[in-house]
Amino acid sequence: MNNSTEGILSRITLDSQNAPKSEVVFATPSANNGLNPVGNVSGNGSSQLGLSSDLSDENGENFNDLGLAIEVTEEESALNPSLDDGELGETLDLRNIDVNGDDIVDDNIVVQFTVNADGVYDNFVGLYEADDERGAVAGIAPGADGYAAEAIRRRVIGFQGSGSGSVTLSGNDRKILVPFMIADGTPESFLADNVNNDPTLGPIAYFEDRFANPDGVDHIIGIDSNTLGFEEFYNGGDHDFNDAVAMINYLT
Repeated sequence: MNNSTEGILSRITLDSQNAPKSEVVFATPSANNGLNPVGNVSGNGSSQLGLSSDLSDENGENFNDLGLAIEVTEEESALNPSLDDGELGETLDLRNIDVNGDDIVDDNIVVQFTVNADGVYDNFVGLYEADDERGAVAGIAPGADGYAAEAIRRRVIGFQGSGSGSVTLSGNDRKILVPFMIADGTPESFLADNVNNDPTLGPIAYFEDRFANPDGVDHIIGIDSNTLGFEEFYNGGDHDFNDAVAMINYLT
């Protein structure tokens, strides 16, 4: 609750700026100090199952905090292959992608990028080209001096506020793309006013790799196989990752 998988695994505390305490809740009471958070299991046999959860301290008295529906289907899920690798996080590896499923690496890929903004700030959200799957740019590793500026200079698409567009990658131009956010600013204002990504200045740039962020906190998470969520406030704010939501799809 009140956290991301990345935040839990990296032991990031979410007590800053009055953020709610984060917890991991399991279905087994013995893993929750005896509390039983999951109940009201329903379904119609082998094809469908529903679970409802109590995420408070009421010990299973009111199972209406979270509902989960699970359905068995033979249809293939529409996974975005570049976001389907937990080891790479939210990095988009387009070097050997087969979008149309014909077992042949596609020569031309159209990356559709749509941003829906719902934050306090007027943020810029985009994608930049990286050297490798770990996000280095021009040989500079995430978090090293000069990384933020070089990454933003290598942006390939992005929008301030909400927007939608596409970029075509062909042949050797098919690269690794990485998401970023500039909180309450643009690439131009960042490069002019805060090229060293100093949190006391502004605007501040946030990247997929938390070590490249001036607060060391995750600001970008994968919501599902085609969707990224962004948090705009320094130190993680309210940790809801809905200040901007970006959807990514591919065409050939």
